[in-house]
Amino acid sequence: SIQGVVQQSIKDVNQSLVDDNLICSDKIGSGVFFWSFPSKAYQDLLQTEERLKATLSASKESIEKTEREITELAENRQRPDRGRLLEQLTRLQEEEKLLDRELESLKSFDPEHIEKVLKEAKRCKVSADRWTDNVWLIRAYMTRKLGRSSKEVIRL
Repeated sequence: SIQGVVQQSIKDVNQSLVDDNLICSDKIGSGVFFWSFPSKAYQDLLQTEERLKATLSASKESIEKTEREITELAENRQRPDRGRLLEQLTRLQEEEKLLDRELESLKSFDPEHIEKVLKEAKRCKVSADRWTDNVWLIRAYMTRKLGRSSKEVIRL
């Protein structure tokens, strides 16, 4: 602040130059040192150029590949039997839908499905037996403890 320059503005300018990779900085001891070499800027430009050339060549290759695919697909569209093949495709798709519906309707006869239903029925029967046993146990308990007949307990 001797010449009217604020110290914080110098720090801000240095930090923005570091952020833009125009200068380098390093903390040595308690001080922070800034430097810049002209050859580093040149090397950075060379690296950027190489990276852009690689991207450009990859893009050109991709464009050429896509153009070849477009040409190949356009040739396939001009085949004389294309109409017949499209009709056959449509017919086969409809047949597939029909077979899928038939398969779905026959699924109830599938041995795996039947076995699954039987297992579920057995599980439900075991559960119903358990609850029936529980109800009988509660009735017997209430008959013994309350000293009432089973008909009176049922009404409760």
